[in-house]
Amino acid sequence: MTKLIISNSTNPYYNLAIEEWAVRNLDTSECDYLFLYQNKDCVVVGRNQNVFQEVNLRFCKANNIQICRRVSGGGTVFHDLENLNWTFISKFELNKVNNYKIFAEPIINVLKKLGLDAKLNERNAIMVGETKVSGQAQFTNRKNILSHGTLLINSDTKKLNHSITLKNKKVTSKASPSVRSTVKTIVDLLNDEISIKYVSDLILKECAASSLVDIENTPIQEKIKTLEATYQTNKWLYERSSKCIIEENIDGEDFILEIEKAKIVSVKTKKGEEKNQHPFLNMFYTNLLQ
Repeated sequence: MTKLIISNSTNPYYNLAIEEWAVRNLDTSECDYLFLYQNKDCVVVGRNQNVFQEVNLRFCKANNIQICRRVSGGGTVFHDLENLNWTFISKFELNKVNNYKIFAEPIINVLKKLGLDAKLNERNAIMVGETKVSGQAQFTNRKNILSHGTLLINSDTKKLNHSITLKNKKVTSKASPSVRSTVKTIVDLLNDEISIKYVSDLILKECAASSLVDIENTPIQEKIKTLEATYQTNKWLYERSSKCIIEENIDGEDFILEIEKAKIVSVKTKKGEEKNQHPFLNMFYTNLLQ
């Protein structure tokens, strides 16, 4: 049996908080849970990724795209209101760890019913031909396991690419970078209009999901709101990023910046000249992180 969780919010921090609360607290001894939700424009990096290496911060700030970090690993993804996020939460079992096929199967079945020859590739992305339509990631606390993914129904792929493409800069860090793939939306692949609700209903039918779980009018809300606040802190969003070196041109001048815990600890010119008190640079990066 699968019970359904649906969020009426498009706030990415709130929905990420629901996911974490659910995997840490739900009783999965007798049933699995399926959580479907949409987020307004945001970029979501993996738990241990480097934001400076993954995200075009200037573009995101200029276009009101929120920066988020999730509890699971994996690569960076873009969400908007035309992207459907799906999450399965089930009892922890060793055979489920890194076994994305189990959780991707109902999504692949739905895509096939839509007429798309979807398959799981070696990187656990759901592909249609050579194009990616869904990325996946997992998290477990060895009580439950969370396996989730995106599904690009009719997302703005131009905005997606701009938000995760670094221009005129090079970032070096110890964090594992995302592996970029060519992406297309379901609408583009079908060459036909299709709604989020229609796809959601197909997923619910495929999973035989029912028994709606109400989390919005219960004491659980306070705990989720506490988690939501944590997801918006600089400590979680930026300071988790590993130490990195950024080489970029700012205001017509080339700089080498050393960033640690989201702070500039060293600034040099290409010639090696120290510029540690450069006011423009400090203001520039401080504004990005606000």
